[in-house]
Amino acid sequence: MNQSNRIFTTFLILTLSGLLLGCGQTETADQAAETQAETQDVKASVERSSEVTLSAVVEAVDYDARTFTLTDEDGNTQSFEVRNSEVPLENLKQGDNVTMTVYQEELVFVTEPGAELPADVELTAVGSTEGLITVTKVKQMTSTVLAIDVENRMATLEADGIPEFTLPIQDDVQNLENVKVGDKVVTYITQVVSVTINK
Repeated sequence: MNQSNRIFTTFLILTLSGLLLGCGQTETADQAAETQAETQDVKASVERSSEVTLSAVVEAVDYDARTFTLTDEDGNTQSFEVRNSEVPLENLKQGDNVTMTVYQEELVFVTEPGAELPADVELTAVGSTEGLITVTKVKQMTSTVLAIDVENRMATLEADGIPEFTLPIQDDVQNLENVKVGDKVVTYITQVVSVTINK
């Protein structure tokens, strides 16, 4: 499995383990009961967003291949490709200290087998302004429920290019009994990484 698939698998597992079918978490008990009664046969959807700012160091820049690699303060390394020739990659030097802001938005929903779904897609766009490079990544994929253990709150899924994996489902997840083998879990992830060069 290549690095981008490993990264996305991590996003997917974190998303599903915390959010698979989670809904109504801010409702009162009466509202939640009413909502559950009204949506017994509805597959739930979940949306979340997060933003984190980290310090990072430029580990390498390949001006010919137009790629650069960052290592953040937690020791995580990620490489980026800059195909947009208008982005002044020459402004980035090995050893530069940068500030990296990562904004991520996730949407997950479960649907019946046979429902019309968009094809899996992965897109990347890179832009820049003075002293700032922004990398936007969008990925959408569909996984299939292979097994669901309601009593022990575990789910096993698979997706194209990602081996079968099993994950726990948090205690506050509702409507778990509505999830069946063969259901499709559609995950959208948008990640915007902004790199500011600290001079």
